[in-house]
Amino acid sequence: MAGCCLSGSALAQARAWDASVMPGAADAGAPQVAVRMQGASVASYAEGKPFYVAVQADLPHPWHAYYRNPGTVGIPMEAKLQEVPGFTVSGPYWSLPMREVSDLGVAYAYEGKVTMVWKVVPQANAPAQADFKVEVSWQVCREGQCANPEQKEVAVSLSKGDGAAAPVWGKYEDAVTGLEKPAWLDESRKPFWAQDLAAKTVTLTWYTPAGVKLDPAKVQFFSWDNSVLPTAPQKLTEKEPGMYELSMTMNDGSDMLYPLASGDEAGEEDSDEPVLKPLTSLKGLLVADGMGVDLELPAQQGASASAAAMPAKQPKETAVKATAAETAAWRYKWEPWSKDVMDKALAEGRPVYVDFTAQWCATCIANKKVAYSSEVKDLMRKGNVLMLRADKTKPNPAIDAEMRSLNRSSIPVNVLYMPGKEPAITREILTPDYLASFLKAHLFGEGDVSAMVEEPEKVSSIWVILGSLFLGGLILNLMPCVFPVIGLKILGFVEMGGGDRKKVFAHSMSFSFGVLLSFWLLTLVIFYLRAQAGGEAQSWGAWLQNPWVIYGIILIFLTMGLSMFGLFEIGVGATGAGSSLQSRKGYIGSFFSGLLATVVATPCSAPFLGPVMASVMAFDAGMMFLSMTCMGLGLALPYLLMGAFPALVKSLPKPGAWMESLKQGMSFLLLGAAAYFIGTYNAFFIDSFDLQVVYIFFVVFAAGLWVYGRWCPIYRPKATRLTGAIIALALVGIGIWGSMPDKRIFGEEESAVQSAE
Repeated sequence: MAGCCLSGSALAQARAWDASVMPGAADAGAPQVAVRMQGASVASYAEGKPFYVAVQADLPHPWHAYYRNPGTVGIPMEAKLQEVPGFTVSGPYWSLPMREVSDLGVAYAYEGKVTMVWKVVPQANAPAQADFKVEVSWQVCREGQCANPEQKEVAVSLSKGDGAAAPVWGKYEDAVTGLEKPAWLDESRKPFWAQDLAAKTVTLTWYTPAGVKLDPAKVQFFSWDNSVLPTAPQKLTEKEPGMYELSMTMNDGSDMLYPLASGDEAGEEDSDEPVLKPLTSLKGLLVADGMGVDLELPAQQGASASAAAMPAKQPKETAVKATAAETAAWRYKWEPWSKDVMDKALAEGRPVYVDFTAQWCATCIANKKVAYSSEVKDLMRKGNVLMLRADKTKPNPAIDAEMRSLNRSSIPVNVLYMPGKEPAITREILTPDYLASFLKAHLFGEGDVSAMVEEPEKVSSIWVILGSLFLGGLILNLMPCVFPVIGLKILGFVEMGGGDRKKVFAHSMSFSFGVLLSFWLLTLVIFYLRAQAGGEAQSWGAWLQNPWVIYGIILIFLTMGLSMFGLFEIGVGATGAGSSLQSRKGYIGSFFSGLLATVVATPCSAPFLGPVMASVMAFDAGMMFLSMTCMGLGLALPYLLMGAFPALVKSLPKPGAWMESLKQGMSFLLLGAAAYFIGTYNAFFIDSFDLQVVYIFFVVFAAGLWVYGRWCPIYRPKATRLTGAIIALALVGIGIWGSMPDKRIFGEEESAVQSAE
């Protein structure tokens, strides 16, 4: 079992980043959680006679819900009995939770049946009839997956009477904790606790009746707040017969999965490390041998509750002059961005940190997690930084204008605005150490500010990209759609040149110019598309944050890969359409032959063009033009060489089956690329059932392409082609419809974070 994706309401602000790490929850295939009102323990109520109201939830295996303190992950399950005048209500009392450890952290969770019970006492002013309505909310998760949070209202109606017992009642009060004291607890001696801030430990002590022995493996304290660290083991010791002590680790906020809630850190304003406040009480559920007791214990007289043992560091001179009152009043909370709010804070001398983000941005989601690290929180507090979140999920011209002023058009962008200084922009992908160093440098002058901006090393990578494109263009000549005509084209140049080597070379130059022009036209198309998406500052990586872009890439790679594998042919129609242009005499005919050669080779170019296109898209217009020119030169090189030296035609290997084998072998590069992007596409879904459905529809899409290649070639009868086309279109359409991104994948986690914060 694993914990999952959204922050709990009890600790929402402390762990709101956890909601954003995981992808959006899914509707389709979500588990069916049955929440039922089990009724009341009485058929009617009477003044002064207590009774119980019970609700039960059935969680399907292997799904689980979360305790009121969910641990390091999850949204707690909550139940609220609406207030009814004339009745005194206590509860809810819950089933016992379990402590579960997974790769995502430690969860306090429920599995199977979850029972909630309220104890109700009618008063003298109780009405003649009353409706007891309970609203239950929950989120269920399983290994690495979470369904959408849900809620349901259930109710039971009772009338005033003699308070007789209900004819059918499942003794639900016996299935919960808190109503009865467990047999292992000696009620004659009260439990007590102590804390040691220097050792960061809390010890809980209680007594058992004579002869009662407790199994350490079956003892666990479930804190109701974040004062005790759930990821640390708890150690049970029998100090003397009948006296047990449970040692637990205090939460100091250092675990990024379980930070302290706002206001819980009480360090000196200029210290580098938080100094813990003494706990004023210990509240939680103590479980032993399958029975539990709710404890709410105040601090004991004489208990070690002094922070003096924690050495305080000398205050440092900082660039930010936040007062003690400001840092004391500061809360770690994201506010919606607006230009007015930001400008007002800067005018007041307050730094502003802005996170330009969107729900669909995967890198933004990961960066949110970094912003919740304890060191970053402490630096934000010491600098009295106002934190604003500029959400681009929906179009916002004001946010776009602000990003343009920063010379940025794609997210993620994280910016620190300092009064009277130029905005400081972080790098795109954040880590806790980097962001902490960035804040120290800009807020407090600790470290080299210039080192905080990382420039990519472009020189070596540019030559690798240019070389890859040139080699890719050269290899295109080995494809079955190109190689067989190389020799014929050169001999045609010789014939048209009348044996004059200068004229032969001029024809090869015209052919090569046609090849290059086609690649330049492709460059213009790419440049236009990029400009439409946000200009030269648009990052290809930002495009890959969008599931629709990834989905389109998958379909293109699947189509190209299956085409190169031989299921169907792309480019045949283009060859026929350009035959009249190729047949023209003179240099114009050679030029159009080169132009068409690129069109024919395009289906084979994807294994070389696709992998480097991400880098090409990041170039400026000049470098993009140069990159595509390199690939065109690679394709044109054999024609240039053999135009200059026609005798080389004799050295060409004979066309044969080896070309088809090479082509089909290269198809695996494309299918591998499709598989890679499908893996990225998976991250936008949360339920494994959804993913299985998506895979099936990708297969349906491929089946449509197979039908097209099998029954729609030109040599088939017209009726066969028409039938094949209809079936192929239907299968391709169904495949696209079933595998395309859905609004489910965007999830509601960001809104949950915003509301929690």
